Amino acid sequence: MTTVKLKPTDTIRNSTTTEKSEIKFQEHQRPSTRNPILRIAVLRQVTREQSFQRRHVEKEVLKPGARGTLWLGGAALAAGGYLFLYQQGYVVLGRDLMGLGAIIPVGSEILTGSVESGEQWKPESKALPPRTVPAANIPVVATVGPDSWTVQTDAEGLLALDISNLADMVDPGKPLAISVALQENPTQKTTFTVPVPVVAYYRTPPPAPAPEIKVASVEPATTPIIDEKNALTLAILDFEGLGISEQETRVLTNRLGTHLVQLGTFKIIERGQMQQILKEQDFQLTGCTSDECAVEIGQLIGAQQMLAGSFGRFGSIYTIDMRIIDVATGGILRTTSYDVQGEAELLLTEGLAEAAKRIAGVD
Repeated sequence: MTTVKLKPTDTIRNSTTTEKSEIKFQEHQRPSTRNPILRIAVLRQVTREQSFQRRHVEKEVLKPGARGTLWLGGAALAAGGYLFLYQQGYVVLGRDLMGLGAIIPVGSEILTGSVESGEQWKPESKALPPRTVPAANIPVVATVGPDSWTVQTDAEGLLALDISNLADMVDPGKPLAISVALQENPTQKTTFTVPVPVVAYYRTPPPAPAPEIKVASVEPATTPIIDEKNALTLAILDFEGLGISEQETRVLTNRLGTHLVQLGTFKIIERGQMQQILKEQDFQLTGCTSDECAVEIGQLIGAQQMLAGSFGRFGSIYTIDMRIIDVATGGILRTTSYDVQGEAELLLTEGLAEAAKRIAGVD
């Protein structure tokens, strides 16, 4: 008896596949001085592993020896002889012997068989090729310094961050570091750095220096400076407010009167006294802005000159326009104007003092 060893085979059963995903951040578009947008590709990398049980199997085949071969050969000869007897007319003998001869090859086949041997079932696993897909419509937390905000990827898994809105969040001369992290798992994060030249390009320029006070040219005084001993009485009417509030107009008018008193050029009639006299005369002071009304008030209160005018605003320029009216003749003795560019406070702290000097004819 001889044996033949066949090629070994492996048998697998209970195969299962598990998947694990991880988020990856990749720079998709770098910002520049031509385009302030930083685009980040958010990818979901899926790794797969297959688990199963494996068994290694070997197989041997048993073949018949010489005896079996003779039996096969003898069976062939017997079958031929039996067929000859049958054909020659020995029907019963030939038929019976042919049936007996068919049993001989069957006995020979029983000598052929196989034997299997192999290992026990062992658990094994192997990694399958990974898959990478866009992480679409997921929330991501972006962070610059102490500030954080949430953005969401689009249908293609992209984030778009505008550097022009973030450049002022870092100190001048430093790069911009932007951290992005998955909201559901902050440990999956990456930091992107924008270089200093690009950040500097989109920084808000520093504020312009405070504008200088520009004084408009004014007409020279039309009358000589009056000596303090010969100072004339002057009453100040309510100034008009053009583009500024009534309260601001009242504050500026009171401050102008203070500066005129300090100059000593006029004898200023106190406002409360003027109102008392007009009240006694049943005269309404409010709304009196014309020169004729000013002359009439001056006659009632015994003033020699009346000061009238307005405060106005045009854009960022604040203006003062005023005139001195002679009560006796109704004519205008002197006019002046003064402009201040900037804040209204400059008109109160600087403009009024200079304007008072000019209307009084003081150098």
